[in-house]
Amino acid sequence: MFSGIWNSEGILPSYKPILLQLSCTNEDQALKGNGFKLRSFAPAPEKIFNEFYDCFEERTSELHSLQSKISDHISLRMITKPNKNSPILCKIDRNAFIYKEEGTEMLEIVNSGFADGIGKKVLMNVKVLLQATNSQDVDRTLRMLSVAIGHNAVRCLIAPQEYIQGTSSDASIVVHLDVDFAEAMWLNMLHKSRSVDAPTSLPKTCMLTMCYGKSIFSCNSLETTPGMNEQDHLVQYLQWY
Repeated sequence: MFSGIWNSEGILPSYKPILLQLSCTNEDQALKGNGFKLRSFAPAPEKIFNEFYDCFEERTSELHSLQSKISDHISLRMITKPNKNSPILCKIDRNAFIYKEEGTEMLEIVNSGFADGIGKKVLMNVKVLLQATNSQDVDRTLRMLSVAIGHNAVRCLIAPQEYIQGTSSDASIVVHLDVDFAEAMWLNMLHKSRSVDAPTSLPKTCMLTMCYGKSIFSCNSLETTPGMNEQDHLVQYLQWY
């Protein structure tokens, strides 16, 4: 469950989820602001984030207000303090698109729809994208992500980019990406279209249209693809354009 999370030095990278085992202290310690004691901790798998997305705030002002409220509690005031680097939730706008500069491992989410003041740019490492989509092919994953964004099916957790000397820090960084593949592929709408009361036409938006089409294989593929016969070539495939 925890394999591959620690780095070679036994240190967890920033913004990785962990499980905490806490216990309460006595009354004297609680009155001093030390109401909890850390017993142990363990790194948790990245996918655990998906279950807690609704617990994250969508604005830094709301996050700071919540942090201040908690830190004002008598028993917590010494162990909880407002942190401007805490991640917040961002719903990627369906009009957004991904830009990747050749030779780099960073992606920029252009027109992300996020404008909460922690950075003019929203950047994401390729590793975050591949992990979220369980893929190893960057180009193929970017095409799938474009469909998911167009279907309003992408959320992420973003935080201020860590300052690196000689670089611009006016950017936010995606620390975790959540792609709702059922929503991205319109599986729920396809299921509803089977009922009598729902329209039978395939769904579409102002960005993308779903349709049935022929395989990307050409007629010559019948001769060059092992195990492929004429019936396979005639099968209709779901496509988006």
